[in-house]
Amino acid sequence: MSHEVVKVWVTTYALTKGLLLVEGTPTSNGRYVSCRLGRRRYWTTHRVGTEAFLTEEEALADAEKRLARKLVNTKNLLARLRKLKIKVVDLRKGQQDV
Repeated sequence: MSHEVVKVWVTTYALTKGLLLVEGTPTSNGRYVSCRLGRRRYWTTHRVGTEAFLTEEEALADAEKRLARKLVNTKNLLARLRKLKIKVVDLRKGQQDV
């Protein structure tokens, strides 16, 4: 990749903002792309093939994987919360730390 401007889909924020379609500049080795996001137009760098994709299909596939991982993690968290038992800890005697 050269320093031309390319269209990329950023999946870093897929579960909060959605897929972001932006224009960016690839680095000299082509592994990363620098682009501006948002109204403030600050620069961000994303790894191509991990956080940024050159086709919409690849980006959608990555977003689906991210969603599947999030669902598994949320299911595990819910299971831990259901097992949680609330107990009273008496700290008046100074025997325990929180």
